Amino acid sequence: MPSLHRWTGIVCVIALVLRPQLPFTSVLTAPPSTVAPITQEDLENGAYLEFRESWITRKRHNQLMWLPNSTEAQQGQISGIGPFSSILVVGDSYADDVDMGFHCWPTHLSRSLRLPLLNVARGGSESSHVHAQLERAHSYSRQQLNFKPQEALLILHTGGNDALHSLLKPWLFALLLSDLYSLRNSDVSQDKQETLELAFATRVSQSILTELDLMLGTAASLGHRNVLISTVPIVPSLPLARLLVHLLVPGSNATFVTQTLRSIGGSINKQLQTKCIKLAEKHGLHGWIFEEGKSLDRLAQQSDASSLGPLAAMKLALSRVYRTILDLTGSRDASRPFHHFWHDGHHPAAAAHQQLGAEVIDLLKTAPQK
Repeated sequence: MPSLHRWTGIVCVIALVLRPQLPFTSVLTAPPSTVAPITQEDLENGAYLEFRESWITRKRHNQLMWLPNSTEAQQGQISGIGPFSSILVVGDSYADDVDMGFHCWPTHLSRSLRLPLLNVARGGSESSHVHAQLERAHSYSRQQLNFKPQEALLILHTGGNDALHSLLKPWLFALLLSDLYSLRNSDVSQDKQETLELAFATRVSQSILTELDLMLGTAASLGHRNVLISTVPIVPSLPLARLLVHLLVPGSNATFVTQTLRSIGGSINKQLQTKCIKLAEKHGLHGWIFEEGKSLDRLAQQSDASSLGPLAAMKLALSRVYRTILDLTGSRDASRPFHHFWHDGHHPAAAAHQQLGAEVIDLLKTAPQK
């Protein structure tokens, strides 16, 4: 088991990444100077943004973002997709443009399809928050928009923070440790390890599915008919995940880290992928499953960013702290990426999001999954 100094390192990493929620302001609207990546041109075209900002770090999270389509006459669609009249996004930081400071893949998708976008995804959100996000979106749309849920594509991106924040729950953390050491001491072949049902993965996926059942039921009652659900991006290439395995299992090599994360992430996503489609069918929804983790892993491998060592992963995990310091001093160079593929320890950079958006377009050309 990890020694005292290694436990200290683990606690420091978790504390830095999973900082307690800092006090946020009440809901603000986009000022004339705009909030990245919303531009003045977007605002002039009718865009609207509500966000929250930390009193201490100036960290910003999306609350509600409306990006109307400025070319409605061309709305239509890439051949073989839709027809959809708009996109509604609920979820976490992987879909929060304000948190990331650039357009995430759902926004790239809306721009490619020339569809208006209503986005209520918020960085740090867990699956238990998406139900309230959906209700907030519909409350705004009823008052301000001619929004037709039966013609919209509902994008759901959640679950990653359920796994990440579980590190702060002692009993789930204990299950994760048990799984890690079971995998280390296991005589099961690598191929069979990927099909194991691990206790930590099972608990996390069950919790996510419970919340998704409630949310999809509400979506159906509000008139939604089409939903795209992203799997959880827990993959071997994720720098923060690699770092945590290195810290929790002293002496682990790169091969073990890769195999372990493939087993844990694969177990979670296997359960989600199978049962999410059944939940969509249960509530009368047409569903697509975007295997984002697999896409992210493949893109990272193509960019030579899939097997970062502990030091490089630590630097990326700390990059958010460095970015906050630059924000506070007003010296941040937003155009300079911290890494060619990774935005920080657990988010892909802007270019990767653009590629993910293109892969979703290809997915939507296929029939809904059954």
